[in-house]
Amino acid sequence: MPGGFVLALRTYCDGPRNAKLSEHDHYGPYVYLKVMTWSVAGIDGNSIHETHQWLGRTVSQTQKSTQGLQRRDVPDRHSRPLS
Repeated sequence: MPGGFVLALRTYCDGPRNAKLSEHDHYGPYVYLKVMTWSVAGIDGNSIHETHQWLGRTVSQTQKSTQGLQRRDVPDRHSRPLS
């Protein structure tokens, strides 16, 4: 099963308003990660940007390639230690 970020990108790609240039959404625990629809691919100090069509295709391929995988419960560095 794909992780939360893949599902969040799927929701972004399914939103018709996000097909317009410059549309964007913020992700992450501090909402610093910005994914934006743009005419060319790139990563800069502002965002990860790509065409809406490419984002949708990449998310679909990722979902297909991870189908059947199980997510393991691995604590991240921000989680509390188990007592």
